[in-house]
Amino acid sequence: MSELSIMIDTITKQRDLYLKRGLELASFPHQSSETALVFEAFAAAQGEFPSIIKLKQGYGYKYAELSHVLAMVTPVLSKNGLHFTQYMSRDNILHSRIGHSSGQYFESQYKIPALSEEEFSSSSRKTSYMQELGSRRTYIRRYEALALLGIHPEGEDTDGARPQ
Repeated sequence: MSELSIMIDTITKQRDLYLKRGLELASFPHQSSETALVFEAFAAAQGEFPSIIKLKQGYGYKYAELSHVLAMVTPVLSKNGLHFTQYMSRDNILHSRIGHSSGQYFESQYKIPALSEEEFSSSSRKTSYMQELGSRRTYIRRYEALALLGIHPEGEDTDGARPQ
């Protein structure tokens, strides 16, 4: 096998792994046909966002709760004619949208991976299937909100690390 063939094979295997785990964004970005007003207002809002502090203690790390982040940025978004919404579609895709009073918007879409029986039964947590699914959705909602809003909470970025 040539070096190029090996490299293509490696990239293909990595892509397939990401697809299998549902970590690929679905056709980002989705946006209205016109975006000048929403992007202008969003740029103004981002310049006014307050610092977000990681206040919640997790499993050996601190993180910024979604409710805290939204409580801090919603007044700024509103002041600039913007709103932030998240909703799930039937195909288990999380839609995170920033919309403008003009009707213009942009959004990201994230396919939330299904929780297999194997993953659920190998989980060390003693929760029900629905609690595990809810936890997964909350986690992804938080990260999608932070990414779309362009927010990086202050402090060391350790909340994605495995506990030691």
